[in-house]
Amino acid sequence: MRYYTVGELSKIVNMNIETIRYYEKINLIPKPEKFENGYKKYSEMYVYKLKLIMKAKSYGFTLHEIANFLCEVSNNGIEGMGFNEIIENKVKEVDEECKKLIHKKEMLIEFQSEIEELTCPVLNKIINEKNV
Repeated sequence: MRYYTVGELSKIVNMNIETIRYYEKINLIPKPEKFENGYKKYSEMYVYKLKLIMKAKSYGFTLHEIANFLCEVSNNGIEGMGFNEIIENKVKEVDEECKKLIHKKEMLIEFQSEIEELTCPVLNKIINEKNV
């Protein structure tokens, strides 16, 4: 089996060394064994776990959600996971975020037109107070 130092692992997965150490600290990944020289040694399992963590983060999962997922997989295997339900819940969260962003966009466009027409009551109040 091939083992890597933290620097080698960092390059393989394209992740900052401090991030890897942080994930160890919060028990997102297990503490590695050490070589005789005292350096930590990381197996291929760390490569796969860190790539999975990066992918899950890119899909919007929090570190807490990822930790729960990894724990469930370790305890029950992928079959007992209810993985589809986890994905469906994340899709619903993303849908809600999209609705909020669309609403925010509409409000910004409305605000822009109020300012262009100088009909924004808040802005008019500020302007009038400045002139008094």
